[in-house]
Amino acid sequence: MKHIKRITAIVLVLILLVSTGAFSIEASAHKAGDSVKGKTVCQALGMDGAAYMNWLLSHEHDNYYLGTPYRAYDHRNPRGDCKGAYGTLDQRGVPGMNCMGFVWHVLYKATKMSGGNTKKVRAMAAGRLTFYEGYNITRRYFRNKKAMLDSGYLEKGDIIWMIPGQNEYMSTVYHHVGIYWGDGHSDKLWHSNTVTGGQGRANVISKIYPMLDQNTMYIVLKVGAVSLDAPQLTSANNSESGIKVSWNKVDGAKKYRVFLKSGSKWKKLGDTTKTSYIYKDAVDGQKYTFTVRCVTSCSKGFTSFYNKKGISCVRLSAPKVAAQNTAEGVMLSWNAKKGAATYRIYQKEDGDYQRIAITTDTAYLDTAVEGGGRYTYAVRAVRSDGTLGAYHIEGCPVTFIAPPAVEAQATDVGVALCWELPEGAESSFRVFIKDGDSWRLLRDVTETSYLDTSAVTPGVYTYAVRCLSGDGSYFTSGYLPVSVTIVYQEM
Repeated sequence: MKHIKRITAIVLVLILLVSTGAFSIEASAHKAGDSVKGKTVCQALGMDGAAYMNWLLSHEHDNYYLGTPYRAYDHRNPRGDCKGAYGTLDQRGVPGMNCMGFVWHVLYKATKMSGGNTKKVRAMAAGRLTFYEGYNITRRYFRNKKAMLDSGYLEKGDIIWMIPGQNEYMSTVYHHVGIYWGDGHSDKLWHSNTVTGGQGRANVISKIYPMLDQNTMYIVLKVGAVSLDAPQLTSANNSESGIKVSWNKVDGAKKYRVFLKSGSKWKKLGDTTKTSYIYKDAVDGQKYTFTVRCVTSCSKGFTSFYNKKGISCVRLSAPKVAAQNTAEGVMLSWNAKKGAATYRIYQKEDGDYQRIAITTDTAYLDTAVEGGGRYTYAVRAVRSDGTLGAYHIEGCPVTFIAPPAVEAQATDVGVALCWELPEGAESSFRVFIKDGDSWRLLRDVTETSYLDTSAVTPGVYTYAVRCLSGDGSYFTSGYLPVSVTIVYQEM
């Protein structure tokens, strides 16, 4: 019985030692000057370093964290997020954080928006050793604050753990932890502070203060935080399918989110891994303003800020262009666009469009064409402020077919018409005769000649021939009238 009691007593002592962190493995404990190479906090948690940094930067000047009352032990409830009360002592609607609770909350938020493993963040609540030893976090040990600040090891966003004395495995009750918020050498910490240092019992950005004014050892955990630039908006232009917004590539960005301004707010349009986005719901004459922000690969959190002014464009869609061959050349016509001051006409040359004319009309005749030549045209509207409208990239293709050059001759049996097959034309023609002020159809033919046997009485007869498509459904050329006079024959 005594033997059993003795074993029980030993077990209880071991439990007590483990619970206070004062277990006897000091042979492996690290001392000031030591470094451990392992994973960054980001790598261990699957957390995006830019999401972590952006989350902190976004709350650097508000009261989401700052000013939240300090509450000892397991409190993790910031002032601005009372629904996120995850500590065992938290009460819904009652803000409060201890030092570890603040760091825990930041890591939890950033890991969640990165699509990482939030369960791993829970290890913090079990103690610093469970966290940074359990995940083999890259870290360095410093004898005092001066040595730490002079070392050049610190980077903004690193986690600093402060323990009294130079024994890594001493009791974890008296410790302090915060997020370094300086430039590598400056004395600046973001933490949920106690009265130590005169900052008050609240979350603050202040000088670095340990929990106790003793011979403190500083343990710096490498987070791997990065700060991404806001995407630089380069253009917002009218394209065939909508307004195309473009921006520069941001180093380190996984994905981008495009926003449309709606009143005083920004409305999400969509996410993309490209550096451009086409807004397809734009209406002619309406002005639209866009901005872009970097987001995590899983689209759950932001990794950069954004241009608050945005970039704007007035929608001006592409005119619908039609091309028709006339006797003088290719006649282009298109529908008028609301807000257009002028129209630019382009012709494709060697695969690229070259501007050939500017007009205020909705039609243009290109006379610089040759029979059998194939041409492709595009038209874009231009506003008075210089905003360019869209154009159809494929353009409007046409093969210029010159009108048949008809010869007419009076014969004893009527008027004989003949012509040559124009270059590019199919052997399909429609023959007309002038009847007063209008033209009357005589016949469709596939030959290059026609005899009008009805033209036998004296008079002036005027004819025209137009080329047809192979199926005879539309004209492929203009026409040139030709006249012939039949007179009385003396006997």
